[in-house]
Amino acid sequence: MIFAGLKRKTLQSFFDKKRKEKVKRNSINGNKKIAKVGLLLNDEIEGSSAVKNLIKVFGFDKNQITFLVHKPKLDIKKEAITEDMFGNTDFGWYGKIKNPLVQKFIQTDFDLLINYSASPNLYIDTLVLLSKASFKVSHAGINDDLYDLVVATGLKDIDTLNQEANKYLKILNKL
Repeated sequence: MIFAGLKRKTLQSFFDKKRKEKVKRNSINGNKKIAKVGLLLNDEIEGSSAVKNLIKVFGFDKNQITFLVHKPKLDIKKEAITEDMFGNTDFGWYGKIKNPLVQKFIQTDFDLLINYSASPNLYIDTLVLLSKASFKVSHAGINDDLYDLVVATGLKDIDTLNQEANKYLKILNKL
């Protein structure tokens, strides 16, 4: 129990350090069309419904979309995993990522990364910070400086977030 708190503090210091080092990139200038999409969800949002909504609004193919679901107390031994999930235990000391699935996700060059998480989450925010995605979208009010586009919606309103993101991505000539 004590170690979990210490590990979280080391992750927070890692996150703060990386956040200061990160130079804001200018991804809006590129006219590269979106071909690969990454989604980050928490366990309150069903992954399949988020993907269906994204396909409906943007017109993407299901093969273009990769998603990860954060479940804080994920126990791989006890739970049947139906989606790509990660938990707090997939992070080691000082932000070291232990799960190869999560490592692969942050190394993937997504053209668009959408965070559907409805509340600030250190683990998801760390993935967003480390991600090599060229354009990042989220709800407003959740570490806005990590994203290229933030949309002021109800925090659990995925449909409106997708519609607004679609509108602005068309304006930016990304779709």
